[in-house]
Amino acid sequence: MASHADNHEHTVRKAAQENPDDAEYYENASKHVANHTNEHKPPSDDEVEEAKQAHHKIYRQGKQDDLESMGADAVGGAVATEAIQKFLGGGGGGSNDLVAFAMTQASQLLGGNADPGFKGQVMQKVAMMAFKSQLGGSGGGGGGGGNAMIGMLQKFL
Repeated sequence: MASHADNHEHTVRKAAQENPDDAEYYENASKHVANHTNEHKPPSDDEVEEAKQAHHKIYRQGKQDDLESMGADAVGGAVATEAIQKFLGGGGGGSNDLVAFAMTQASQLLGGNADPGFKGQVMQKVAMMAFKSQLGGSGGGGGGGGNAMIGMLQKFL
C-alpha cells in the first residue's frame, strides 16, 4: 500500500503536468488536505448545495469576471463540482487523480493573473472538497465503500 507521502507526491506531479507554473499551489493545497484531518469527512448537504449554486453562476451563467467577490470557498466549491462532473463523465480514476484534476481545473479557471493569496485559498478549498467528496457515507469497515463514494460524488451532478 502506498504511503501518504507517495500519494501526496503523485497528486502534485499529476496536477503539475498540465500547469507547471502552479506547482507550488498544488503542493500547498495537497499539504493542506493532509494536515487538516479534522476536515476529513464527507461534505454536508449544505456544502454540496452551495458548491452547486456557485458552479451554476460561474460555469452556466458565465459569471467569471469577479470571482474574488464570490469568495474562495464558493469558487473552490464550484471548481470542485465542475471537476467531479467531468471526472464522472470521463470514467474517473483514483482518488488522487480527482484531487489533481480538480486543482488543474482551478488553474484553468483562475489563470495566471489571479491574486496569489486568493488563488492559494481556492486551491486549498478545491483540493479539500475533491478529497472530501470521495469519502462516501459514514465510515466503518466492510464492503460498499465504493458505492458510498459514488453516491457522494453523484450528489454533485
